[in-house]
Amino acid sequence: MEGLADPSRVTSKRRLDLQRHFAWSVALLQGFLAACGGGGASDPWFSSTQGELVAKPDGGYFVSDPHFGGHATRVRLLEMGWGRLVDVHDVDQGSAQNPLPVLRDVVIGESWITGGSDVRFETIPSSGRGRLTILRPRGAPDVGNGTFESILERVTVLGPVLPRSADGDALYSVVARNATLVLRFDDLLADGPEERADLHETVRLLSGYPPVVPQPARHLFDPSHGGLADGKFHSTRVLIDFTVSEAEALEVPDFVPVNPIGLPASSFLSAQPNVAVRLPTRIDEANGRSRRLVNLGGRGLEPEGPTDAATGDMVRALRSGSAEDVNGGILLDLDRPEIVGAWDVQVEAARADPMGPPGFGFEVSLRFTTPCRVPARAGDTLEAGGEFYEVRSSSELHGPDGRLTGMRVLRLATEPLSLAESLLGAARFLTVFRSKAEVDPACWVTFVPQPGNPAAAGVDCRSFVRLRFSEPMDPDSVRAFDSFRLFRRGLDSERNLVIGSVRAGQGLQEFDFLPRLPLANHEERFYRVAVPSGPNAARDLSGVPLSTSFETAVFELAPDQPIFRNGGVALRFASKDELPPAGLDDFRGQVTIEADGILYPRPTSFATHIADRSHPIPALMLPFGPGVQTPLSPFGSKLQALWRYVDFGFQVQQENFHNLDVIGLYWSPVGGRVNADFYPEFEMRMAHSRFLPDESTASTSPLHPLSGLLGGPFPFTDNLLQDPRGEQVVVHPRALGYQVLPSELRFSERGTPLMPFPWNRTGAPLTSFTWRDTSVVARAGPASGGIPLDIETNPPLTGSIAPENEVPTIGLPLLWEIRCHPSASGLGFNSFDLLLPVPGFPTPNFRAFSTGGFDQFGNVARVEPDRELVPNGGFNPSSFPPGRPTLFSADNSFYVGAIDTVVRVSRAVTIWIDTGSVAPRFGEPVLEPSRQIGASVVVAEFRGADGFSAEAGGAPFDALRLDPYGDFRPGTVIWHGAGTWSDDVRALEGARYIQVRLSFFNDVANGFSPVLDSLGIAFEE
Repeated sequence: MEGLADPSRVTSKRRLDLQRHFAWSVALLQGFLAACGGGGASDPWFSSTQGELVAKPDGGYFVSDPHFGGHATRVRLLEMGWGRLVDVHDVDQGSAQNPLPVLRDVVIGESWITGGSDVRFETIPSSGRGRLTILRPRGAPDVGNGTFESILERVTVLGPVLPRSADGDALYSVVARNATLVLRFDDLLADGPEERADLHETVRLLSGYPPVVPQPARHLFDPSHGGLADGKFHSTRVLIDFTVSEAEALEVPDFVPVNPIGLPASSFLSAQPNVAVRLPTRIDEANGRSRRLVNLGGRGLEPEGPTDAATGDMVRALRSGSAEDVNGGILLDLDRPEIVGAWDVQVEAARADPMGPPGFGFEVSLRFTTPCRVPARAGDTLEAGGEFYEVRSSSELHGPDGRLTGMRVLRLATEPLSLAESLLGAARFLTVFRSKAEVDPACWVTFVPQPGNPAAAGVDCRSFVRLRFSEPMDPDSVRAFDSFRLFRRGLDSERNLVIGSVRAGQGLQEFDFLPRLPLANHEERFYRVAVPSGPNAARDLSGVPLSTSFETAVFELAPDQPIFRNGGVALRFASKDELPPAGLDDFRGQVTIEADGILYPRPTSFATHIADRSHPIPALMLPFGPGVQTPLSPFGSKLQALWRYVDFGFQVQQENFHNLDVIGLYWSPVGGRVNADFYPEFEMRMAHSRFLPDESTASTSPLHPLSGLLGGPFPFTDNLLQDPRGEQVVVHPRALGYQVLPSELRFSERGTPLMPFPWNRTGAPLTSFTWRDTSVVARAGPASGGIPLDIETNPPLTGSIAPENEVPTIGLPLLWEIRCHPSASGLGFNSFDLLLPVPGFPTPNFRAFSTGGFDQFGNVARVEPDRELVPNGGFNPSSFPPGRPTLFSADNSFYVGAIDTVVRVSRAVTIWIDTGSVAPRFGEPVLEPSRQIGASVVVAEFRGADGFSAEAGGAPFDALRLDPYGDFRPGTVIWHGAGTWSDDVRALEGARYIQVRLSFFNDVANGFSPVLDSLGIAFEE
């Protein structure tokens, strides 16, 4: 395939690869330098300087930071860093962890979760908070292996954030999306209730490209670093916690939405920053800056480093992790997610734990109220009164009612509880999945509403099923056809899958399976929930899969309910043959199935295709030396011209060249000579041609002379394919004009000179036209030989794919229309290179036109293209006398040129699917994943049938016998309704057979492609 030598594309891609490699190299270097320690305030790396551990007057401890007692004349931002937010514990003399943390909300380096001989890291499942235990007693002397304080100094060395502006002209620090940002200042900050409420305004977090959109996060004054003034603790640091749990959202003074993921992912295709912190340094109420960060003396920030000159804001820009980064841009996570059972209990007794910290340690006795019951073990959780309590000791079950007695628990809130009686009453017992627990596997899920006979009998047909995990999960990995499934009749077959969708809770720890229709109970009341483990299981945010699972759990519907009859069809793309009949492909098109069971479209790719004599069919044409002026005429012009698939060297059935989005157009100047010119009003339109010219000859005359475009008296619009989905598209609006610049002249690999038309070269938003669009179902090509063309093949192959007047869009030409408005600034000195398909004969027509000029009397005749409804030809300056009208308003002039294309859309169609129901009523289809990356999208469309003619045989059910439009030959479809495609499957009520067309739209700007993991359609019988 021939293409333009366009070094900018190759260079930009190579540049992107180098940028990504360089960014990773710098990130690794930063991490190494940070691990080696830091310097003073002028040092760009986050300092590891650690002060003394000091007791707070009201309890607890803090690490002292250098400060000016809150009396500095200006406050300075010393440094910024990022890491993981944890509570830090120590151990007692017997090496047992002390229950209450020494320090709360401490940010540590990302890698310390690996533990070792000095520290132990764990995540509390109920809250998701990290807990770092330094395996030394606080205040104990060094016996040769480090003290609590020295180890604390090491673990709090953070990844640095370089001081960079948001103008994009720098190398930016990359920060994990769920990290916590630390801003260290040189003085004690005013951190009272009012300042805490204003913190999201005095320290602003923004995101986006550019970062100007407020990003919700949890802003707090660091409770573990600062100093004392007037006997009170005050912080020297501000923390920005990118993630917000449900419990944390209730604690902050201002409204912050729950956000378990954190920052939006950055685009790996861009080196620009997508996150910025802005710190107002002056009051500007007119522009919404009525507050600023101050010290205890009311003094504000000293503007240092990158600063917005207009607002005075200090700016620190950075990049968040991307989906292409290690761990998906998320903090390193070594914990494998687990399923959590949440079981109803009754707390019958509670008292203060004599061995526990006052107000935090309690002993409780409880009774399980359902058959779901297990012995308690350390690490389980009790949820009572909206608060979480960590189980600190094991406790065996007692009695037939399943009681736990004397169970020691630790309150996980920051404030103590004065009355143990507050724990009494209904509560929930949370425990992670135990593979050997003697409980019904259905105990590990929850039915809503609760079944009449817990845990898994008497389930309502309208129920949904809830699954809880130990940590936030990637919502795209918890899917109704793969990792969280329901089966009817207890059989693991695709025909018995319950069609439904999965809804994620706001904290991404609870997920609900929502059946599209009530569960059918007309044949069988038993169903199964399947939650597999292993590589295809649900994954956490960093991509770690579920460790173990119950795999399957049986439940029974309650009797004496209304009878529901329904079924469903599911495609999981584990293979090409999942639907009956066995052994035949289920779908065909511009998609591929990978080993992961996912349907992938063609990736975004750009190309330039040349229409010149380097290809076999144009090579048969003869050059026309003088060329023509049309359409660049100062007197106005309207031109319709076309290019066929053969003119670019394509074969009609090469599906990689179907559904091509044209995004640019070129013309070829005669002899490579280009004159500068300017047309302030210049419009371009694209469409499919109704006509398919075929210049094959019988003897010396054209065999299909009427196969080309129509000239006058027929209107221009008669040359357009008539289809609601294939209308003519304005791709370059008139007002954008056209400036012809000789510097833009390029040459193809074979030396053809090419000049770009202005389409997509003016800085306006990208426009495109999908040529050979298989969603356009109109047929055309009158008076032609059909496809393949006569000129490219010989009978009997001519027209074997589609005969005359039945040619689909894959065989119809690209019809481009130019409207050049009259202009005093236009010169019209450029000549377009032409070829003549059949020398000596003006047909078949490859163009139709009207162009102004001087008539034979010397008068100026202008063409206003918007008013030119019919092709009227032009004026021949070489006639005698000069200026006679051209003999024809349409002729066989073939323009040499090229097109730029991008793969934006890929299409596939399924076989006709037999629902087996006489008159089904369809529910909304389910496509997974429900969210796609970037602006990419998958669109499903449907059409219905009541049956097929006898001569169709098995063709409707064999994808290899379908064409790109989903049609087949021989045989006909007995349509249900109009037989048109619709994106609303519910409109096909009563159709026994349905067919699905899938359109995958790439995010061309960012290079993202959508995927399809599963497709399900439920129906009532």
